[in-house]
Amino acid sequence: MVALFAVHMLTVLGTLGLTVFYIIRVIKTEQLDQSAKIMWMILLFFFGMFAQPIFWYLYVWREAPPRTKLEMPDPLPPPPLRSGQRDFTNASPTQPPDWR
Repeated sequence: MVALFAVHMLTVLGTLGLTVFYIIRVIKTEQLDQSAKIMWMILLFFFGMFAQPIFWYLYVWREAPPRTKLEMPDPLPPPPLRSGQRDFTNASPTQPPDWR
């Protein structure tokens, strides 16, 4: 009976340790946004036995996809000038404004 109790206590401590490990892992990961982190913390706390293998498969065991820098497309060119219109896009002011 004592041996069974000791094994049971080791199981309880192991489960508690895994829950702490996964919650810390959720906090430190950069793969999740803030709302997903909150969702995973709640799932791991209340449904640990079911959520821990799923989290492990999705975010620990599988390699994270490489984060590529999102490149912004080139801005649209300015519209063509109409006749008699001057281009002031890169022109500096001729005189500073009078703030008096």
